[in-house]
Amino acid sequence: MQSSVRVRLTLLFAGALTVMLIAFGIGVRAILVAEEEDDRAEAARGVIEDPAEEQHLRRIVGTLGIALPLVALVAVGGAYLLARRALRPLEAIAKAARTIHARDLGRRVPTGGGAEIEVLARTLNDLLARLETSVGEVDRFTADAAHELRTPLAAAAGDLEIALRRSPRSDGDGALRESAGAALEELGRLRELIDALLLLARGDAGALLAAREAVDLAALARELIDLYAPVAEDAGLTLALVASSGEPPLAFADRTLASRAMGNLIDNALAFAKSAVTVAVRAVAGNIEVTVADDGPGITDEERARLFKRFHRGDPARRRRARGGFGLGLGIVEAIARAHGGAVSYTPAAAGGSVFLLSLPRETARAA
Repeated sequence: MQSSVRVRLTLLFAGALTVMLIAFGIGVRAILVAEEEDDRAEAARGVIEDPAEEQHLRRIVGTLGIALPLVALVAVGGAYLLARRALRPLEAIAKAARTIHARDLGRRVPTGGGAEIEVLARTLNDLLARLETSVGEVDRFTADAAHELRTPLAAAAGDLEIALRRSPRSDGDGALRESAGAALEELGRLRELIDALLLLARGDAGALLAAREAVDLAALARELIDLYAPVAEDAGLTLALVASSGEPPLAFADRTLASRAMGNLIDNALAFAKSAVTVAVRAVAGNIEVTVADDGPGITDEERARLFKRFHRGDPARRRRARGGFGLGLGIVEAIARAHGGAVSYTPAAAGGSVFLLSLPRETARAA
């Protein structure tokens, strides 16, 4: 394990001070030896030495022997404090850098703290600026490309629908109609992918929320359950809402985006559940929490780290449906929650299965 710069500077100073003290001790010892030789020479010549002078010299040497270790201890402590103060700007830079992530590249590390540290901080800020520009260009390209693809895909889907309606329903054109229907289904999937990419691009650009209002999430959950009821029934699953007591849980949110996030969680639960999916809505402090639980096989520890990553798909062996999505559903939920100042999280169910919790700001907390 590598030691910190602060500790190394302190040890370096202590080592230098120790060498100086040893040299000083050797010098004092040499003076004492020379003084003893002078005393012996004077005694040989019959010169009487002044006892008071010798005692005074030894008292000085004894005092130095006690004071020097104390001075060394104080010096080492002072060196540590000075090193800590000198390195404090580096700690501030490291703390700020740890809070910057790929979707928050507009932040910068603090400058100041000396010429060398100033150069380091400005270099890091220049790097962040270049990264912000590059990521912004990629996001704009994704949004522009998705936007440009929507029109031709919509036109192609419209042409196929018209051709299917106008084509004669004879026995000989069954294969052609089947191919046209499959192509129309694939175009629909492509349109869904493009819409998802556009939504994520707007979320990354901070332009996802168009309008916010008081939204009754319990009523919205009931609408979504009615919408997904046929899907659950076809799969042999029960889909239920746990009613909340008290006042309606109103969230300060974009109704369309809140519906999209809750719908994605329900759709994901239906894809992995064994027999039941439960939705609950409740008010907790300044937030409204929407819980979607299923009794499926759950999620492995290895998958949890990638759960909300874009284009990550769950294990097909655990999915009820033969065909999965694009792996963007949970990423969209996270983007919508983040745009509202909320959050989404996963916890394993106690009896097996998965529990997703979507938290959105409460309507009464809009002023905050």
